[in-house]
Amino acid sequence: MKNRALLFALLYLSFLYYEQRVSLEHQPLGALPVAFHAPQVIHESIPQGYQFVYHKYLQPGASVFLGKFNWRDSINIPGDVLDYENNTDDLVYDFIWRGKGDNFKTDGFQLVPDYNSTIFYSSFPLGTLEGKDYWTYYPMYLVNQTTETRYFIFKRSAVNAIQEAMDLENDRIDAWWPIEFNTISESKQGLCALKVYPGEFVLFIMPRYMGPVLSKLRVRLQNGDNIIVSNSFDGHFYPTQFLSDPDAPLHGIIERNDINSIQSMFLGTLPKEKELTRS
Repeated sequence: MKNRALLFALLYLSFLYYEQRVSLEHQPLGALPVAFHAPQVIHESIPQGYQFVYHKYLQPGASVFLGKFNWRDSINIPGDVLDYENNTDDLVYDFIWRGKGDNFKTDGFQLVPDYNSTIFYSSFPLGTLEGKDYWTYYPMYLVNQTTETRYFIFKRSAVNAIQEAMDLENDRIDAWWPIEFNTISESKQGLCALKVYPGEFVLFIMPRYMGPVLSKLRVRLQNGDNIIVSNSFDGHFYPTQFLSDPDAPLHGIIERNDINSIQSMFLGTLPKEKELTRS
């Protein structure tokens, strides 16, 4: 009886080993549960003229999608980004995520900021250094640390992401307010779903603001129906960036109390200006 039980135990362990080996063989490279570390940003060339981003009021989100890459120790700017532009095999164009369910999983990502690194970006092609319309950005990494393929939703080169800052003058603990608002619609035209395999990350950049206030910042991102918030980090901004420009359309939307539009523009949260009208 004991011999039979031992035989069954050995057969079961052999089966588990075989299943694990087959599973690992069919996972994409990098699917093992190792910790992600932001790569070192290496500039192949630095523009002679560039500016910090400076705004007094709430600004439209200005995040820029740069590409998808395997985990690595360093990333070359602009070389690696330009190489990615030639590879679109993993893109699903004119995509609507609603109702797709498990066929297009958008959860499970990790959002990693790297405010200590700077990427110089221009509206000109990234590989050229002509002109002086370069601005300072910092990299964000949307990391697939799961063992399954996930999908990243973006529109043209824009990402559904905004920056938030901690209000140091508020008596509330952890009083976070947006300093940007989202302008990307959910219409099908131009919307893309990008396959992100285990051990890969999406690289996008966020504006590095100039301002007298040093506080905690964080990034809020919507991917499909999922909201992801990064860890906080030290950064600068202008104190009135919590408020809308009185002459801008956004101010009228907030005053009209259009909650659906407001929550869509701020990715599920509310601006400080809205909170002030309640008090």
